[in-house]
Amino acid sequence: MTDSKTYNTQQRKLILDCFRKEQGKGMSVKDLLTCLCEEKVGRSTVYRQLDKLVSESVLMRYTTDDGVCVYSLNAHCHGEHYHLKCTSCGKTVHLDNEASAVMRERLRINDFDISGSDTLLLGKCTECKAHD
Repeated sequence: MTDSKTYNTQQRKLILDCFRKEQGKGMSVKDLLTCLCEEKVGRSTVYRQLDKLVSESVLMRYTTDDGVCVYSLNAHCHGEHYHLKCTSCGKTVHLDNEASAVMRERLRINDFDISGSDTLLLGKCTECKAHD
């Protein structure tokens, strides 16, 4: 999502390339710096770009159970919806808006409201279940 106020800098491109290589898995700043180790991208630039990418809804940000801030591509995110995260490999999947709406309605019937922008459901993806 770019507009006239968004600049596609080389650093931004390199950061997004790292996320694309991970194919849906979340990355911490440490993971991202490791991915960028051969490039000339400073830590402060990474943090600044991450903040911009989150504010532009290009990335989503969430905190793991152990308090680590993790980012992942938000390529298919439009509107209020939920995310599924594999507890084995870290892959994050976007639950489509229709399925999220059904879930919100079921929760509303039970007089329970949750935030769609911060909701992360934990479980195991198909690939990890196959290896169990």
